[in-house]
Amino acid sequence: MLAFAKTISGSQLPTVILIALCFSTMMLGYISWKYVENPFRNKLAISRIKVFSFSIIFTLAFVTVGFIGYKNDGFENRFPILKNINSKGSEILMNGDNCFLLNTDVKTFDINKCTSNSMNKRFNVLLLGDSHSASLYGGLKNYLENNDITLSMLSSAYCLPLVEYFPNKNTFTATERCEQINRKINDVINNNNFDLILVSSYILEWGFRNNPKISYNSYYEDYLSKIKSINSHSKVVVIGEFVVWTDGLPNEISREIFSNQIYNIYDLPKYSMRGVDKQLFSAENILANDFGKINIPYISVVDALCNKDGCLRYTDTTNGEKLIAIDYGHLSIDGSEYISNNIVGPKVVSILKKSIK
Repeated sequence: MLAFAKTISGSQLPTVILIALCFSTMMLGYISWKYVENPFRNKLAISRIKVFSFSIIFTLAFVTVGFIGYKNDGFENRFPILKNINSKGSEILMNGDNCFLLNTDVKTFDINKCTSNSMNKRFNVLLLGDSHSASLYGGLKNYLENNDITLSMLSSAYCLPLVEYFPNKNTFTATERCEQINRKINDVINNNNFDLILVSSYILEWGFRNNPKISYNSYYEDYLSKIKSINSHSKVVVIGEFVVWTDGLPNEISREIFSNQIYNIYDLPKYSMRGVDKQLFSAENILANDFGKINIPYISVVDALCNKDGCLRYTDTTNGEKLIAIDYGHLSIDGSEYISNNIVGPKVVSILKKSIK
């Protein structure tokens, strides 16, 4: 009951409600004990053969329903509105370990495939970062290629981006593996002539949360220092944080649909602050200010996606409205295309054109 209440509400429940739920669980527990558990313990009322028979029947039914659901990717037809707005995940996240490393080490980086062999356009751009940058890659690659620009990518999941030497290695994102990956990326930058280096990452988590299990205290300063160092010989542009939903955008949308009994997708507000991580905005101000101080172009995604009504949640496509994120912050394919076509892509093209004047 506590779990379902939290899921339905989507927020911290009042103390009075929590106490009422606790008493309710005790009452239901008593009823279950008296009318379910005790009768089943009474061999005269229910024989052992009946207990095992019921167990086998219900177990087979449970497994059958579960298997059917698994083979059909769930029972989407129960909630057609969710099926209509559900957006595909980023293909680059599902096809990792070439230009985007997941759980593997630096040896699986296909450097030729990710960089030099594809550098044949008017401009060559390199995208660096983590899984957030990987979720942007698909849409941005298409947009830039249509403008005669090659986009290469070198990113890694579960690693603090860019920094080559960590003061300690006691988190799963600051490891020897991550140092090796970042050093390899630095070598690629030094050995190739990129017209622009793009940096995109979940810096809200890495640099602002102060979670010792995730990062270390001085990482944000090291991150800024490293970007400044790269910018001294290769032009760098930083792409700001994507919108972050504390419990995931699909979950927030689902709760809104069920709680308001919405049956038409157009009844969902396109912009909303519901579930948006409020720390996002203070971090955004700090990032824009810090990169402005060191004269590094900063592309704010949040400023473009959020207004007085909230932040953009879904976008119009030829296949209907689609969510821009697949979870708390990774972009869907549709979200990647929207942000690339309307925010990041045009800014990158403009910066490159100015560089040749």
